[in-house]
Amino acid sequence: MATRPLKKDAWTKAKLLPARADPFSDDAHIFGPFSKRREYNKQKRFFKQEIKKVLPPLEISMSTTMDASRTGNGESTEVGQRPYHADALPMQDLGLVSEIETLVGRAALAPLTRKERKAKEATVVATASILPASTRHPSRWVRRRYRDLLAKLPIMTYRSPTPATKQHSEGTYSVQLSEYSFGRTPASDVTVREIDDTNLAWLLGGMEGKIYKAKKNG
Repeated sequence: MATRPLKKDAWTKAKLLPARADPFSDDAHIFGPFSKRREYNKQKRFFKQEIKKVLPPLEISMSTTMDASRTGNGESTEVGQRPYHADALPMQDLGLVSEIETLVGRAALAPLTRKERKAKEATVVATASILPASTRHPSRWVRRRYRDLLAKLPIMTYRSPTPATKQHSEGTYSVQLSEYSFGRTPASDVTVREIDDTNLAWLLGGMEGKIYKAKKNG
């Protein structure tokens, strides 16, 4: 997932082996034929390196689609079909990915600075410092290891075809990383604290100073 997909001719002899591998080439006539042992070793090394880049998913998640037809009550129905090869995965339906995401959890609320603690009353600080109950692991080291593991576990989602396209399609697949993995945790209202009046005044004052200098230099 971190590398580009291979082209169709990436594993051909013309791409993997030197020109000596072709017995009718000029290099083969000048330097002699290419050793079969070296040819085997280069191809084996190439396939071993590419296999290490493959990150297989633990399970296939199902994405239900809404049927365009309406029931008698005027409500749309969800259509979900399980792919036949999902049962071949040994860790299917164990919920390991969701369990790891629960251990990682969302980022905690940033603590108050000393200036913010002085500006607020004790009662307000006491209520603002209390975080909602979380099931994530208390150890930051463990959470980082699990986030690193999620970056190597792609999430494959299967979208079953609708009844209108079922005869012409067998469904589609999409692959993405978990939002709890490294570099995927987005900023939200939980992790970003609302700016107070003092910091807002400093921010606006700095912006006004930059605008004044830009007009003066311009």
